[in-house]
Amino acid sequence: MPNVSLKFDVLLPYSWTNDELYTYKSNKQIEPGTLVSIPIQNREIIGLVIRRSSDNNCVKNLKEVKEVLNYHLNAKTIKWMNIASKYTLIPMHQILKMILVSYKNNKPGYFETNIIINNLEPGKYPLEMLKTNWIKLKKMIKEGEISETKFPTSSIPIDADFFSDDQIYAINQINHMANQHHIITLQGSTGSGKTNVYFEAIAKALEQKKQVLVLVPEISLTSQLIERFHDRFKVYPYRWYNSCKQPIWDWASKEESGVLIGVRSALWAPFNNLGLIIVDEEHSTTYKQENGPRYNAKDIAILKAKSENIPIILVSATPSLETLHNIQTSNYKHIQLTRTIPHKLNIQLVKTKTWMSTELQKHIQITLNKKEQVMLFLNRKGFSTHIYCSTCSNRLLCKACTAGLIFHKSNHTHCSYCAQKSDLPSACPECKAEDSWKFYGLGIEKIHENIQKLFPNNIVSILSSDTTEVIDETMHKMENSEIDILIGTQILAQGCHFPNLTLVGIVQGDIGIHSGDIRNTERMYQLISQVKGRCGRADKPGTVIIQTSDDSHPLLHAIAHENVDHWLEQELQIRKQHNLPPFSRIIRIIISSKSAALTEKIALSIHKPKIPGIEIMGPAPAQLYKYNNDYRWSFLIQYNKKSFPQLQISKWIQSMKLPKNIKLTIDVDPQSFF
Repeated sequence: MPNVSLKFDVLLPYSWTNDELYTYKSNKQIEPGTLVSIPIQNREIIGLVIRRSSDNNCVKNLKEVKEVLNYHLNAKTIKWMNIASKYTLIPMHQILKMILVSYKNNKPGYFETNIIINNLEPGKYPLEMLKTNWIKLKKMIKEGEISETKFPTSSIPIDADFFSDDQIYAINQINHMANQHHIITLQGSTGSGKTNVYFEAIAKALEQKKQVLVLVPEISLTSQLIERFHDRFKVYPYRWYNSCKQPIWDWASKEESGVLIGVRSALWAPFNNLGLIIVDEEHSTTYKQENGPRYNAKDIAILKAKSENIPIILVSATPSLETLHNIQTSNYKHIQLTRTIPHKLNIQLVKTKTWMSTELQKHIQITLNKKEQVMLFLNRKGFSTHIYCSTCSNRLLCKACTAGLIFHKSNHTHCSYCAQKSDLPSACPECKAEDSWKFYGLGIEKIHENIQKLFPNNIVSILSSDTTEVIDETMHKMENSEIDILIGTQILAQGCHFPNLTLVGIVQGDIGIHSGDIRNTERMYQLISQVKGRCGRADKPGTVIIQTSDDSHPLLHAIAHENVDHWLEQELQIRKQHNLPPFSRIIRIIISSKSAALTEKIALSIHKPKIPGIEIMGPAPAQLYKYNNDYRWSFLIQYNKKSFPQLQISKWIQSMKLPKNIKLTIDVDPQSFF
């Protein structure tokens, strides 16, 4: 009997498709959700089978599916992709591309596997990450050099005295909600045991042979979390590495239980048996993708949990105002933890015009004399934040952006927006004066240099996103009291535990709180609260000194007097009075091109429709007018929180008929407005 060709509609991950489905034939029965290899213009690309086709085209005129791949996205995942696309206005082909980017061209080879094998530690690597050299692995298993340990699927007994009453209550509440969709907020100050609580939720999911996704803000800061995970479960979780995602695909696409820890892109792993999602430090701005397709991983994770009918736990000591508002007005389940040991903190607000007040310097010396550790926080990378020509007063700007450059001690500059780096020019580009640069503004490199002069006999280290290659080493040294003074940026706000750290200095506590960004004050509250929570965590009392040039700001007073709940209520009232998020929603549309004149012309020519309940503001030049060599204008769309105007906005966007050299960026619920 001859083979009968069947027709299938396939989604391709390319913009030229405009989300249209393309029809291909195959003599195999292919289930919807299957990944297939498709021939396109003398090359092969990966597509997603959506359905059997009802196309009337003759089968013989269709191209044939080249290969049916051994990966399948289940119906819940495809439903979630559609929901995420409609919410974020990211086209389906881009959603598929974000899923596939971790699959294509990412197969770890013999060399990478051998590096892992040669550096094996007990329980360190999931077996799937080693299978590319399976012959060598089987030999090592046979000879007893390594062994396979499965994720536990039965409860691991723990001493009942390990948990406080608050924690036991929280664990019971979460377990009660384990088998259906709930949005759970787990709030508690640093040191209250949030991680131990959500570990028990993970244990419950593993007992049910489910998969678990744990989202974290920074993968480079997960070493302590990974070790704590191993202490609890006796195995290591999967980690979402850029260079080693193929084995995670192999695991996630099966129904095998396990845990994946990763940053926002881990959300796109092809889970087929997901039972729980955890978003750690849910307030973190790094969950928002600011380049490429714009999305907030926390929001998309909530949509995923709803489509999978599973619980999601949002964890933070300082939840976002959006989350706090949802606790008050929506169906978010709120669980609050208190510290098992009172947090003994002496918080001082110090007004100063210099980078180092007498009070802070005195406390640093006292702390060092006691052989205890100091942490200094300033959310400014580099050496100096402003570079001026002393001859013509020209400020050195990024060539790709209308933004000032930051100077680093290594004699290079970088742009904090587009991240371009370059050598410091020897002459001013405006007046051509040689060696005329003057450096202003404080960065952590300058603090590092000055601290080394003030305390020459002490070990001083620096930590920021510029030093990610030494993060694990620096953290290890801090844990073992091999560093006396640690200086860093917001990377210090992430969850880390240093028992001997008893002094935190906030060098400039008022950075950003007077800017026009509606969220900057909230971010400073979260950063300062998280950083100050790093000290006095063990049995030693801690001191926090917040330096400021303006000691009258309500936020700083609230933190100093540990009365932030009142400040948060006031901040919510201010937002409500001005109808700002979370009491309304915003969509930002950015029109950009390489030509300033063309961008302005197109932006001003766009007709704004009148849509009930929706206010469209603009167009206007973007706050950062030139960004990454593009000139930008933007619209702001504000609407009622309970509305869902994405369909009308999508139709408006489709009606724009923009030229090919004009780029359109859509940002639903923007977190920044540069």
